Amino acid sequence: PIKLKQRVTTFGRHPACDYTWPSGLDTRVPKFALDIAFWRPRIERALTKNPNLKWQSEKDLRTIIATRTSSAIFVNGVALTKKPDAEKGLRYGVLKTGDIVMVFDDKGKEGKGEKLEFRVEIRIGKSKAKRKEGEVFEVVKEEQVDAGSSHGSVLEGQAVEVAKDNSTKSKDVSKSMPTPAAPATTEALGR
Repeated sequence: PIKLKQRVTTFGRHPACDYTWPSGLDTRVPKFALDIAFWRPRIERALTKNPNLKWQSEKDLRTIIATRTSSAIFVNGVALTKKPDAEKGLRYGVLKTGDIVMVFDDKGKEGKGEKLEFRVEIRIGKSKAKRKEGEVFEVVKEEQVDAGSSHGSVLEGQAVEVAKDNSTKSKDVSKSMPTPAAPATTEALGR
């Protein structure tokens, strides 16, 4: 299992990840496959003002997922990719308890290959609830508005599109990808 003990947790084959895949040569697992974060609107601003903020009990807290792979990971069968190089911002989605995150599916001969997937179990915030009947994982595309943002972080951005089952529609929401914080919780993304 991947235990979410801090605001941002990473998984992949790169040694800089919080959880590193045992074989750095296994290219089925991207170097930076998963970026999982506890987030709510303007949480970075609140943490800047109060570094001791108990973000675990923040209203509207949810768990988001992004990837930095040029291929894709899948959440409940929906592809999530990093942004194209020419595009600013990032793509992410909100995880909920019961979601299945697939890193790879190596079907092999006769469909008997290996696959790596995780069943999501979140114990705090809005993401602890399971998806409602018919509710699908949505990929949000966010434009970067803060030029000073660090790699993997977008501050106070604005989402302009939502892709759902290969369709695209406009949606104006204010969201951002969080920056790392000190360890604090014991939520888990388990197999």
